[in-house]
Amino acid sequence: MKLTQPQKEILNHPARFKVVVSGRRFGKTYASIASLAKHASKPNTKVMYVAPSYRMAKQIPSYHASHINEREGSDYIPIVWPHDGYQHDKGSGVTLAEQYRDNYVNMLPFHFENPPALGEKKGGNSVEAGIMDMLARMEQGKFKVFNTCYDWFEEYRLYHRKDGKIVKIKDDIMSATRYGVMSLRHSTTETSKWNSKGRLGPDVAIV
Repeated sequence: MKLTQPQKEILNHPARFKVVVSGRRFGKTYASIASLAKHASKPNTKVMYVAPSYRMAKQIPSYHASHINEREGSDYIPIVWPHDGYQHDKGSGVTLAEQYRDNYVNMLPFHFENPPALGEKKGGNSVEAGIMDMLARMEQGKFKVFNTCYDWFEEYRLYHRKDGKIVKIKDDIMSATRYGVMSLRHSTTETSKWNSKGRLGPDVAIV
């Protein structure tokens, strides 16, 4: 990001907290974005950030779609969806996935699956595989959640096992997070395009 000299002086100052007194149009917002990007980007570490979270029950697909489409990048960021997306609406007979597509949500063309093992074509939907992957990322400092994601932390605190099995109660955001973590091979940039093998772009690789 291109910064002015005064912006650079502020961002490069060693002080932990920086208080800026300036006039309008100085570029405080842009400098703040640059600061966030600097701290978030750690080359070759593949750190995953979760932000923001969204949870709403008992609403129709078009309602959820409007909130998804409000997010910056919604026109190219792929939306991962579970096998439940094949369920048909009782009235129209249209699947849930198609209803979201009809509302311009950028759905992946296939439902969620874990990354396939070497030599395999299918990855399955093992919950344990996703949880272990997330746990490993957390322990290695490669999984971070913005502290403004209150719904995420609420579910995280309640997430537990009983008799060795995950209790699937109020775990929608946890499941969505797991889908996202295990679908990083479909991550993309604004200039990425789809081809017969998946989504390709200048800095995106098919894994």
